[in-house]
Amino acid sequence: MVRSMFAAVAGLRAHQTKMDVIGNNIANVNTYGYKKARATFKDQFYATLKGSSAPGELYGGGNPSQIGYGSQIGSIDVAHSTGGIAATDIATDVMISGNGYFLVGEYNKAGYDTTSKTDGNNLTALNMTRVGIFYFDGNGNLVDGNRNHVYGFKNYAEIGTDPDYIKPDAGGGDPKKTLEALQIPQIVMNKDGSPLLDGDGNYTMVEYDETTGDPTNLGTDGYAASMKLNSVSIGADGTVSGINDKKQVVIVGRITVANVPNPNALESTNNSYFKAKENTGIISAEVPGEGATGTLESGKLEMSNVDLSQEFTDMITTQRGFQANTRIITVTDQMLEELVNLKR
Repeated sequence: MVRSMFAAVAGLRAHQTKMDVIGNNIANVNTYGYKKARATFKDQFYATLKGSSAPGELYGGGNPSQIGYGSQIGSIDVAHSTGGIAATDIATDVMISGNGYFLVGEYNKAGYDTTSKTDGNNLTALNMTRVGIFYFDGNGNLVDGNRNHVYGFKNYAEIGTDPDYIKPDAGGGDPKKTLEALQIPQIVMNKDGSPLLDGDGNYTMVEYDETTGDPTNLGTDGYAASMKLNSVSIGADGTVSGINDKKQVVIVGRITVANVPNPNALESTNNSYFKAKENTGIISAEVPGEGATGTLESGKLEMSNVDLSQEFTDMITTQRGFQANTRIITVTDQMLEELVNLKR
């Protein structure tokens, strides 16, 4: 008789956990980039009263007799389907139209080597997010709403030799080898605050030592400052560009998108971030639109993928399931009371 009490208590715990998941989904119905979760049940262990037996010459076979001890949470899955589109008309707001995640994190001067092919490689040090609320800070860094740096490729080469274009890094090498924090290109400033110009009247770009990352051409009186840009835009391929006061197109860099073979293995953290732990497969940083990733859409953000009608339906069935399990406890208690009263 007491087995029913234990089964009902297990059922209460399982339904309470599912209600917790539903409550969190509803709470984040208007959270940009939120991915809804789903709780599933599975039956718990069994007590075998009689085992199965094989048929013999005189008697037939016997089937087992078992009594279960309730339910438990089988899994809590996250649905990584794309949410709706929210138009913001802010140029630096961007959403991924398809698969992939933005890579953001603390500033790392050395960047991250993307050629490593270990499980998850060193990109696991960065956070992944679907929320593209980006802006440039006072030092020209492209950061997200949590002040983490946005990472991408800076030394790619496809613009050509047009002098009206300014690239952030004129160096050679593999354009997709190093993942770096994106920043507006810096120019050398004179002590009086005017930009240092060359013989042709062009800005003098700050050059950096490849080993230390320190500026090498500032001289004794010069200092580095971010170039002033207008009309900043983000292209579908992740290219971040703007126009300086000389009407030149300045290429800040290219936002990359992480391709995760098994996104269900990502762990959710706070601030709408995901972290790669185990079982994600080999994560790669891709140009948006390549490597099974989606392209970018500027001036838009991804809405939560929570379906309120489904959540309310699940909430009703979960509440009724919880209620039914409380009735089992009540009835079992009444039966125990009757048993105690047999002595009267």
